[in-house]
Amino acid sequence: FNADGSLIERRNSGWCGTPPISYGDFEGSWTEDNSILDIEVSFWEDTYTYVWEILALNSNTLEVKIIKQEGIIW
Repeated sequence: FNADGSLIERRNSGWCGTPPISYGDFEGSWTEDNSILDIEVSFWEDTYTYVWEILALNSNTLEVKIIKQEGIIW
């Protein structure tokens, strides 16, 4: 998460979860309103959207409750 509202999500970038697994960085954006994070991340030719509630945040930890996730699900 970057201060300008951008983010990088690192995730499996290959077609399969069988080793060797390839990883890639995917660009996205985020906004926060009253401890609710709205997140969008481009992944291949689709977009993942997440809604998370921030439960705890400090310099070392981000604890969230997942409210919603949409996108390619394998």
